[in-house]
Amino acid sequence: MKTSRKQWIWGVVLTLLFIWLGAMREVLFVNINEQILFHEGGRNTYRVIPSLHFLGQYSIAELERWKWILTLLYMAMHLLLSSFALKQVFGLHGQRRWLLAIYALGFVIAGVSYVTGKHLGQAELGYTLSRVIMGALQSPFPLMLMIPALMLDKED
Repeated sequence: MKTSRKQWIWGVVLTLLFIWLGAMREVLFVNINEQILFHEGGRNTYRVIPSLHFLGQYSIAELERWKWILTLLYMAMHLLLSSFALKQVFGLHGQRRWLLAIYALGFVIAGVSYVTGKHLGQAELGYTLSRVIMGALQSPFPLMLMIPALMLDKED
């Protein structure tokens, strides 16, 4: 199958959107973590960028709650962007259900890891594992897994 000019353009645009989304997430979460450290007394200097100084009005508990909400939001944005990429760049419609299944399974595994770690007295390990999984779901990684699988499927 030959790739059209439109698919190439969508590929470039979506790649740039993935990069932008990842960079914005990183800046936001690094600054939330800096604010939490400052509140806890772990930082002597205030290192939050000026455009995010409003974070100072939130307590540690509120900032941590925002991190959970933002994690889910960024996961959803990556799912939508990946789904759109499958449709626009690869011309695949029905296979998007597999992408949704990857996200759902990853989310469930992350949740089970977190809860299991807490109940087994290994909260840090459970949190770390769930954080790695959720980090993957906040990236183009699931889409990157699907692309070769779908190409192999087309060959059959």
